[in-house]
Amino acid sequence: MCIRDRRRVHGDYKQEMAGKDGSVLFDDMDKAYDYVEGKGYYKYIVLAGSSLAYLAHMFFIFSLPFFLIRPEATCNKDGYWHVCSVHDICETNPKPLYRFAASFQFNFITEFDLYCEEEYASLLGSVFFFGTFSVLIVSNLSDAYGRLPMLVLGMFGNMLSVALLVFTGSFTMAVICSFFIGFFTMANNSNSFNLVADSIPFVYKDIFPSLLNISWACGEMAIALFMVTGIEWRTMCIIIFLFSAIFLVPLYFMRESPKFHFHQGKLFKALKRLEHIAHINRADTSKKIQLSSSEHNVEVSGFISKLKVMCLDLTMFFQILVFSIMLLIGNMIFYAISLNVENMGGNIYLNVVLLACAEIIACLTSGYSLRIINERLALTISFGLAVIGVFGLRIFWYDPVWSIVFCMIGKLGSTAIDNLMYTLSGFIFPVAIEGGALGMGLLATRFGNMVAKPIYLLGVDAMCYIMTGLGIVGGLLPYLLKVRAKKAESGTTENATQDDEHVLTKSIQIFSPQHYHTGTKKKKKKKKKKK
Repeated sequence: MCIRDRRRVHGDYKQEMAGKDGSVLFDDMDKAYDYVEGKGYYKYIVLAGSSLAYLAHMFFIFSLPFFLIRPEATCNKDGYWHVCSVHDICETNPKPLYRFAASFQFNFITEFDLYCEEEYASLLGSVFFFGTFSVLIVSNLSDAYGRLPMLVLGMFGNMLSVALLVFTGSFTMAVICSFFIGFFTMANNSNSFNLVADSIPFVYKDIFPSLLNISWACGEMAIALFMVTGIEWRTMCIIIFLFSAIFLVPLYFMRESPKFHFHQGKLFKALKRLEHIAHINRADTSKKIQLSSSEHNVEVSGFISKLKVMCLDLTMFFQILVFSIMLLIGNMIFYAISLNVENMGGNIYLNVVLLACAEIIACLTSGYSLRIINERLALTISFGLAVIGVFGLRIFWYDPVWSIVFCMIGKLGSTAIDNLMYTLSGFIFPVAIEGGALGMGLLATRFGNMVAKPIYLLGVDAMCYIMTGLGIVGGLLPYLLKVRAKKAESGTTENATQDDEHVLTKSIQIFSPQHYHTGTKKKKKKKKKKK
């Protein structure tokens, strides 16, 4: 069932129940969102604020590889300057007199004298990606305390870490700053996406997440254009800091998702957030809004309880596992192709811009495809494009034109996989654990980044064959996912796939503290009766 058909199954959002004193009563947030839609300004504010926050943390991610490029050098032999290799400089005793090309003069390699210390240079990147493992903690905290507070925390933490990096003068301090930038980066990544998914009406859940993911490609393209000028790394960090400060402005007009409060049973806060949205949207709210939350809608709350539901509930754990494996494979292919950009010939910056254009096209087309075809078929086609790209890259490895063409096809497929998985996360997982489940998926992407490099170092033949095999396996995995749909029956909305919701409800009952109290009371009563 495609998203278009799922919207038909979901029913008419305008169908509301009559409340007291001529008010309207909603027991489902999707219908409430449609009632306060009005001119629809708020969803664009959320999209803009989340996209800019998403873009702010992407700047450093895409800048880091350029900061660690080993610059070209020239050596002085017999009074003449000529181009020399790393071997000529680092493995010659005594070292010859050498200098760097002017366009590569200022980066981490030259700043901290790491030209012959490759293991220390790679340490900066490794520590940064190790910091991104914080997504496992941050995403679950967002399920407990809200998406917007964690997003703001990530923005401020990222700005502070970048500011400290600008003023650092030692390699050790640069490594520490790199870790914290990675730590707060994932807070921006996961929470910006969850905030959009939870704050927009149901009919936009396929397109808006895709528009958010475009900011990834825009950030990659912007950094490539900046680096073409040979900009100094401290200047680039100052630009990142200033952009992050400016990008905080839209967050002032945003509020926590009403759906988040609603599924925690905090109806008063959810109602206040709805009134704020209605005011911005200039919606006609002549009838007072009331919310009704049944026991079915109040999902599990509490950090430990959420982890238990995700890890100990076998059905939910299996869905998270398949979801994470698909993201792992997609990102391994994505980064394996990215690592080959330097070896394709031509201008490296132009290659990066072309691949970024392919990513933008992938986000737009994959998001729209959910309105036309089944989501499982869309994912299979995406894995197929990724396989074609990788296999074609191996065949045309020595052709500078066709190699970049097949790299673009591979990027098209791997980016579409990421975009589809992020978009469908709201249809696969309930709101209560959506952040934690997406965090597990993002953690899998970090593993994909780390594993792609050793596979790349095995050689082009091994890399292409391994990625092709993984892509074929990934194309079969979508049929193991259960995508939840909604249907309208007598004025209420409930899940068409009752098995998932039944399992979740059962898990909530098992892991809730009330269950333990009631259970112990019943045991005490039985003991008294026996006496």
